[in-house]
Amino acid sequence: MTKLKKVLLGAFICIIVGGLGTIFSYRMYAQSSSVETKEINAENIENIKMKVDNQRVEVIPTSGTTIKAELTREGITNSTFTVDEKDDTAEIQIEDKERSFFSFHFHNWKQKLKLFIPEKDYQAITIKVNNGELEMEEVRTTDLEVDTNNGEIDMNHLQTVTSMISTNNGSIHLEDIISDYIQVSTKNGEIEMSDIIGDLKGRTNNGSISLVTSDLDRPIDLETHNGKINIQTEKEPTNVRFDTSVYNGKITILDDTNFSNIIGDGDNLVKLKTYNGSIKVTK
Repeated sequence: MTKLKKVLLGAFICIIVGGLGTIFSYRMYAQSSSVETKEINAENIENIKMKVDNQRVEVIPTSGTTIKAELTREGITNSTFTVDEKDDTAEIQIEDKERSFFSFHFHNWKQKLKLFIPEKDYQAITIKVNNGELEMEEVRTTDLEVDTNNGEIDMNHLQTVTSMISTNNGSIHLEDIISDYIQVSTKNGEIEMSDIIGDLKGRTNNGSISLVTSDLDRPIDLETHNGKINIQTEKEPTNVRFDTSVYNGKITILDDTNFSNIIGDGDNLVKLKTYNGSIKVTK
């Protein structure tokens, strides 16, 4: 073997060994996790605004007096995490920065954000998640606005005046919600609701809608393009006008396919519409 070949072979071996070492080190680092916590005093806070990217978010009530945001990063991330107090508003933001052209992608990391908020009445809570899931429970606020670009929404035991809940792609699950007006929408995913009190509007382009409720004597407007609508009521309606429409499917109201559209004075409009699917209201 010539001297040049030996040099080239040695260089090649060094490159291979170095590359394997780099990959091994990267993977070891990518499997690590870190926790970062930020807090602010909640005494003067009446509003909460959150805007985050690529997160699994949990909003959790506490008996304390501080708002605490706890971010768990798994693997390598390139994001900024800020919690600020501006007048009477707490602002939480997590933004993913753009990666360089030479970024490795051996590991798909996850980020989890837990937001602990004191149990009290808030004026407005606004949450926007660019890509991720949201869980919320035991929250009281006048106005609630939740929007996710791609992820599931799971909420229970809430008290609001108005609730606007939407996702571009994902299912929505609501339980034990008290509100004057609730609007729920998803372009692709099912909507499941139970124990909902208040005027209700629900929309999905592709997915079923289900509602379990104590009564129907209030305005209800549910529509899906491709999916069934199922409503189960504890009490029979006493003052309702049904407006139902289906293109490909069957309509059954209280076990009757030849039902009366008007019950009582018909003051409360219950509007149910699907293009492809059945509509069923049972007691």
